Amino acid sequence: MRAVYCSETSSLALLEVLVGLPFGVDHPAYRIVDLTIPDGAIAQLEVEPATTDSQRLGAAALGRHLAIAVPSIVNPLERNVVINPLHPDFDQVNPGKLRPFPLDPRLG
Repeated sequence: MRAVYCSETSSLALLEVLVGLPFGVDHPAYRIVDLTIPDGAIAQLEVEPATTDSQRLGAAALGRHLAIAVPSIVNPLERNVVINPLHPDFDQVNPGKLRPFPLDPRLG
């Protein structure tokens, strides 16, 4: 399923990136962009992260909604937002300015 994975905060986005990078290597240059999505277009899913059932439920919900908010596996106190780029209301997603997002070298 096609999806755009986002986080509600830049710090959570950073954590989500870091868990997928090998430790001790130079980090590539990243950029970050703020997206604006109408609040009513984001379905709030309360599922247990990292279970097969939650993935199935998330995919089904994303098929019906422009975006879904789900708890992060890395930090369950915060949420990731997953956007359906094939949804007919995708034009309601408005990008902001694209900015450099350098990672502090101490994180590697």
